[in-house]
Amino acid sequence: MSFKLIILPRTRIGLDRAGLRHHLETVHGPLAMATPDASRYFTGYTHHYAHHYALGPDDPLFAAPLSDRDALTIIRFAQPDDLKASTNSAGYREVLSPDEDNFREREGSFAFAAQEHVLRTAMGAPAKLFVMRRCAGDPGDVAGQWAERVAAVLAQGAEGIGGYCINILTPLGPPAAFDMLDEIELTGTAIPPAHRATLIAASDGLFAGPATAMLTEPRCFL
Repeated sequence: MSFKLIILPRTRIGLDRAGLRHHLETVHGPLAMATPDASRYFTGYTHHYAHHYALGPDDPLFAAPLSDRDALTIIRFAQPDDLKASTNSAGYREVLSPDEDNFREREGSFAFAAQEHVLRTAMGAPAKLFVMRRCAGDPGDVAGQWAERVAAVLAQGAEGIGGYCINILTPLGPPAAFDMLDEIELTGTAIPPAHRATLIAASDGLFAGPATAMLTEPRCFL
């Protein structure tokens, strides 16, 4: 199992969603890949850009939209020490870290170490839904129960759902309002209604408060 870093930036004030995507996709992503003393430790590097499709009351998927975020990045490493080596490199300190200030606010941005539970292997579908939750109990215990319930839904076929991964999150900085994140690959722009209802029912009693969600378009650099 790889070590996963999940970054949820707060978009820089004055930069809109399109501007953030343009900078990440055409400047920061290529810059990271062209800075080998930092990126040579990556085993995977994907940006997920918030989709222009607006989640609303007529199609809430099964959570309220995370309206104040425009992107999410996942970087994979073979081991935790590789993350430290990457961020301690001259390339990160002198090239990548300064560029981060061009697209995100330091205050309000989050980074997490993630322990993943893969329930269905990713297939490279064109859309990914991230669902963020606060566990009602110990995250490890909740993740085990939630994984069993989701696996039962997926065993029924779950047409329209590609890969499915549950992540237990550990903040690498300020605490966040959630400690679990589901990655759900979609072959369209929504979970089919029957599966949505089943997942809503399966979540009963496991989570504290409503979930929030972000529908995204992945851009894989590695």
